[in-house]
Amino acid sequence: MLHTPLSGFTDEELVTKVYADTEATWMELELAQRLEEALQRISELESECLKLTEAA
Repeated sequence: MLHTPLSGFTDEELVTKVYADTEATWMELELAQRLEEALQRISELESECLKLTEAA
C-alpha cells in the first residue's frame, strides 16, 4: 500500500488514491490466490507424472 502525506491533496485526490491502493491490494490478493492454485495444480501434475513414470 502506498503511504503518502495527506496534506496538499484535495478530498477527491485522496479518495482516488485510497481507491487505487485498495484496488491494487485486491488485485495482489487475487494474483496470490491464483498463483497458489497454479502451484497446487503443478504439484498434482508432478505426482501424476511420477506415477506414470514408475508404472512404465
